[in-house]
Amino acid sequence: MINTFFMLQELEEIAFIPTWIAKIKAQKNNQFIRLLPNSSAKIFTLLVLEEYMLLLIIMLICWQAQVLNLYFTIMLAYNLDILIHVAQALLLQSYVPSLNLGIISFLITSGMLWQDSHLVNPEKVFLFLPFIIVLIAANLLLIHKWFKF
Repeated sequence: MINTFFMLQELEEIAFIPTWIAKIKAQKNNQFIRLLPNSSAKIFTLLVLEEYMLLLIIMLICWQAQVLNLYFTIMLAYNLDILIHVAQALLLQSYVPSLNLGIISFLITSGMLWQDSHLVNPEKVFLFLPFIIVLIAANLLLIHKWFKF
């Protein structure tokens, strides 16, 4: 289920990021200009595809091996990603691509996490969380470097 929410949120990002970047770059006094990538929509789409395939493989392994604590942790990490998009929107005081569907999926995923929280060991989930966050960050840095994003 999380794969669907991830993809919808990413599709919103793919659809709106080129015009959003152009809009931010047009604001010459915006301090965030230097943080924006110089890449094409094609490269960004490849980055999203890599993230989606990796997520799908990990989720299938979790499901097959019945490792619910890890699956739960990945869902938490996904929600943290959405919170980062919300923080970006607040800092920029404007819309950030993936914000709308991200917030909707955050609410749905949070409800699913709450509903199924009795199925996992909270201590194990929170032990996995820093490891998963580091893995996600390392993957993002590596894939951005490979694609020169």
